[in-house]
Amino acid sequence: QFNKIINFLQFNKIINFLQFNKITNLFQFNKIMNLLHFRKIMNLLQYSKIINFFQFNKVMDFLQFNKIMNYFQFNKIINYFQFNKIMNYFQFNKIMNYLQFNNIMNFLQFNKIINFLQFNKIINFLQFNKIINFLQFNKIINFLQFNKIMDFLQFNKIMNYLQFDKIMNYLQFNNIMNYLQFDKIMDFLQFDKIMDFLQFDKIMDFLQFNKIMNFNQFNNIMNFIPFYKITNYLQFNKIIDFLQFNNIMNFIQFNNIMNLIQFYKI
Repeated sequence: QFNKIINFLQFNKIINFLQFNKITNLFQFNKIMNLLHFRKIMNLLQYSKIINFFQFNKVMDFLQFNKIMNYFQFNKIINYFQFNKIMNYFQFNKIMNYLQFNNIMNFLQFNKIINFLQFNKIINFLQFNKIINFLQFNKIINFLQFNKIMDFLQFNKIMNYLQFDKIMNYLQFNNIMNYLQFDKIMDFLQFDKIMDFLQFDKIMDFLQFNKIMNFNQFNNIMNFIPFYKITNYLQFNKIIDFLQFNNIMNFIQFNNIMNLIQFYKI
């Protein structure tokens, strides 16, 4: 019931609300994918200074993350999804062997890519509309029997439970983007020069990404990979230390943002 879900999430309104077109233009993705050296950029970004401003540990205490997770009854939701059955349905182990996942990860320098892309923001960075067309999303949805899966997950009920619309309004995303001076930050990061080094287009050709996505149900696989295993594989703690995340948090004045969002009320 994908159309209903999209309508339920008011996807078009959210995209407009986030000024998606302006963001993707700002990123100049075509230029982004083609230039500098990652190590030089890491030095240029002065990640070591950027992260201390955040005081990440204090922020996590402030957010009372454990209480929030309990509020959303995350464990119950996971059980509700019956993840084990879903993983069996996708024959995850066979797919992973087929993809030779370890070799691909090494080839892609996945540690650096994940680290730089800040996976949560990939949709913004990668021009989601173009990628969806590139991946032939409609065909993939049909192949994966997405409608049946969504019925099984009873996604509508979960979204209602989480009151997604109210949360989005409450977070006042427009104000946050303005407050962060997002345009200036992206200019400061010189993001348009960064992704050349990764030669993303060539990697995609090498991986025959279209074929992999169709054959291997890659979207769902990425959703179902246990995150704790990924973070262990990526040596996430070491990456955080390398990036000196605390300095970046301070630079973006995360504490002030959290006060603006009034996250503790959520």
